[in-house]
Amino acid sequence: MGGPFRAGRFILRRDMADTLIVSVSGLRGVVGTTLTPDVAVRYAAAFAATLPPGPIVIGRDGRTHGPTFAAALREFFTSAGRDVIDCGVAATPTVGVVVREERAAGTITDHSARTI
Repeated sequence: MGGPFRAGRFILRRDMADTLIVSVSGLRGVVGTTLTPDVAVRYAAAFAATLPPGPIVIGRDGRTHGPTFAAALREFFTSAGRDVIDCGVAATPTVGVVVREERAAGTITDHSARTI
């Protein structure tokens, strides 16, 4: 297995690198390994199934994988007949304001505090 390794600002045990963590705050994983656009879309599909009609707001931070995940989510939601409001790079509170102002059904964000 080997010892700990650095993933961004976190030090992970080697056995944790192959783990996808699903919690009330969302998904956490290693992008490209346990957390892929396909995994995010499957999670989003389950989330969307619980929502009333209405648009879905997408927001993200500036990490390099953000556009790829946002594009996969946009494609999924629009193919499922949902309108999508893509905030691009936006802070979580800003996304929350957009949800309220647009009376959106829900939101998915990709942020360091909350990963899709």
